[in-house]
Amino acid sequence: MPKNPQDPAAPTASLRQRAESRLRAADLADPDRISAEEARRLVHELQVHQVELEMQNEELRNIQLALTESRDRCTTLYDFAPVGYLTMDRDSHILEANLAAARLVGLARSELVGTRFARFVAESDRDALNLHRRTGVGSDTTHSFELLLRRSNGCPFPAQVEIAPVRGEDWPVTQWQLAILDISDRKQAEAALHKFVSLADQSSEFIGMCDLAYMPSYVNAAGLRMVGLDNLQQALATPVAEFLFPEDRASILDAFFPKVLREGRGEIEIRFRHFKTGEPLWMLCNVFVLQDAAGRPAGLATTSRNITERKRAEAALQQSEESFRLLAELVPDVLCSCDAKGRREYISPRFEAFTGLTLQQAQGRGWMQAVHPDDLARISRSWANSRQHGEPWEERFRLRSSEGEYRWFMGRCQPLRDGDGQVVKWLGCDTDINALVRSQDALREADRRKDEFLATLAHELRNPLAPLCNALEVLRLGRNGTEVSAQFQDIMERQVRHLIRLVDDLLEVSRISLGKIELSKEAVALGSVIHHAIETSQPLIDAAGHRLTVSLLPQQVLLDADPVRLAQVFSNLLNNAAKYMEPGGTIQLTSKLANDTAVVSVRDSGIGIAAEDLPRVFELFTQIERAKDGYCGGLGIGLALVRSLVEMHGGSISAYSAGLGQGSEFVVTLPLTGLAPLAASPAPARPGALSRHRILLVDDNQDAADSLAVLLTLRGARTRVTYSGLEAMCALDTFQPTVVLMDLGMPGMDGFELAHRIRQHPRFGRVHLIALSGWGQEADRRRSQAAGIEQHLVKPVNIDDLQGLLESL
Repeated sequence: MPKNPQDPAAPTASLRQRAESRLRAADLADPDRISAEEARRLVHELQVHQVELEMQNEELRNIQLALTESRDRCTTLYDFAPVGYLTMDRDSHILEANLAAARLVGLARSELVGTRFARFVAESDRDALNLHRRTGVGSDTTHSFELLLRRSNGCPFPAQVEIAPVRGEDWPVTQWQLAILDISDRKQAEAALHKFVSLADQSSEFIGMCDLAYMPSYVNAAGLRMVGLDNLQQALATPVAEFLFPEDRASILDAFFPKVLREGRGEIEIRFRHFKTGEPLWMLCNVFVLQDAAGRPAGLATTSRNITERKRAEAALQQSEESFRLLAELVPDVLCSCDAKGRREYISPRFEAFTGLTLQQAQGRGWMQAVHPDDLARISRSWANSRQHGEPWEERFRLRSSEGEYRWFMGRCQPLRDGDGQVVKWLGCDTDINALVRSQDALREADRRKDEFLATLAHELRNPLAPLCNALEVLRLGRNGTEVSAQFQDIMERQVRHLIRLVDDLLEVSRISLGKIELSKEAVALGSVIHHAIETSQPLIDAAGHRLTVSLLPQQVLLDADPVRLAQVFSNLLNNAAKYMEPGGTIQLTSKLANDTAVVSVRDSGIGIAAEDLPRVFELFTQIERAKDGYCGGLGIGLALVRSLVEMHGGSISAYSAGLGQGSEFVVTLPLTGLAPLAASPAPARPGALSRHRILLVDDNQDAADSLAVLLTLRGARTRVTYSGLEAMCALDTFQPTVVLMDLGMPGMDGFELAHRIRQHPRFGRVHLIALSGWGQEADRRRSQAAGIEQHLVKPVNIDDLQGLLESL
């Protein structure tokens, strides 16, 4: 039988046969006829044939090894394939199974082999399995179908099954090959998709999906109705480009969609084309990327809202913009318009003319560059609140002009809504109300000063009345000596003059505003005027424990002036220095010559004046409160009178201060009429003080305190007089009073604080406290009661009533 031509050893064998044949032929022939060359050639051929044979044997071994490795890989792939493979006989007994099949049913492979496959088929699907087997007997094709299988623990799972027959030589089926795939995830996805489709079809918005070739894969029922398509199949066969107008396709397909694929999401307004009418349908589209199981982009999806009505409203509004702008240029107010989010789109030219900001600079929130920093946070909050709730906006704020000046404006904005009630624009107006605000501020300031004036008027008038009443009562008793009578006559004269001057000042308030105050001028020495002023103010200075230093010119300075009015000027300045300074301060009064003028300076080490208060200290009814206790005396007309009187004398007055706590200086400049040697002037009189009895009187008005002490002494009381709260605290231990009569409106430690400290003192908690004050309003009485004061009397007090009260205690 000839060699198989495919046998790799066949060529070698043929060569060997030829060589052997030739050798046998050589043996039968004459050896002399075979040359040595022929013999060597034959030997060489045999050697070559031997090498070729060895190479072919090595190649055969490699082929056999590859076949073995291939069989091993197939076995491995079979065992570890994700699909379950089974081989079963005609009676459904499992003959062979891979590992995936064993894992599907929850058994070891050794346990699975030998069992019947029907054990793992749900009872409801066994007939279907048998039907497919019967069908497969008569055909040579693979059948694919779904079955509900059960694991060994009874848990069901859906499976995709493929079954194919294995036939013998005579065609009958001898075995069955099955491939089983768990499709639980696919079924869940199909259920989720069905649920999504059900929900999407109930939505009123356009919901659609497409693949990366921009072919639709889904459009919900509302979307089909919006664009005029009859069914989903029609939509799936229509490219996304056909949903768009031709002039919009490039910007959407070539620009927006690639941008969404890069960034993951995007929002845009798109015109959809109605397939039946061809009309535009404006949609606000929220587009996002769909991903496959590996997280790679697989397509795009959108939820889109029909905004056609809004766009129509915007178009109509845009048509009226030009008319609005023409109107905005005519009215004196600043008109503006904002988009739905409140960003300014237009501001009339008057805004640029006032602020210097162009329309481009003022767009968005740029216009707020001109808003005063103190107003910015407030109007930003209110504007954000109005936008959030769609409510009209109204605020007052200040705008900075191109020259740096701030003026008050009233800003108003009203929302403009579309047919659905959605805000599509805001229209606003900014009105210059600077003059109105200034007028209102002036009215409020005038009203405040009026209230302060009326509140202090009673106190200031009662102060001089109290010592007058006391002195009259002393004189009425008639038991005083000549010295006492003279003392009280002096008190009465001083207080009457003070009261007359207060009344005169009040009556002159109206004339101050008109500049109609008459002066009785005469040749007067400046030194004499200053000494009279010091004499008037000395009691107040001493009561506060201040130190006054006076430095006058070495020659007599003559003025053409009203001596009374001019003394009023300097006593007022000295009184203010004493009032607005903590006890123990210093006051310096100096005079000097400057060209043809006399310059008088009153400097103190007091509370100072804030920079913002300096410009208004000479205004009518202006009062500067003490920094520590808020006390301020007087009617607030003193410095206004001083300025008017100085200016009527042809002079000027200025106020200086380095700030709060840095003291103050008032400088008066007056024209001279001549000079003369300085004559000796008597020192200012200093009132004495009595301190002998157990009723402690506390009042910064020395005349009131001294006169009342004499009255109480004449009626048998032991008294001691102090002129400040601090002095009274020091007298408590040495005098040990049973009753304290105290003024309330005192500088430094006022009566309320004094009462509080006495009540806190362990030794004097039971001392009777009686307020005797010019403050008589209900609020003052409540403060007295809260401070522990038992009785609140108003100056001037009736001495008999006071005596009755003291006897009742």
